[in-house]
Amino acid sequence: MAQARLGVSQAGHETFFRKMLGDIEEPTLPFGL
Repeated sequence: MAQARLGVSQAGHETFFRKMLGDIEEPTLPFGL
């Protein structure tokens, strides 16, 4: 976890995840719940 956070700003993380997950429009749940 520490390696993933080092050297990357919070804004960088937000940009990455918005690109990856930004097109999801409905809630998701793990299977079996």
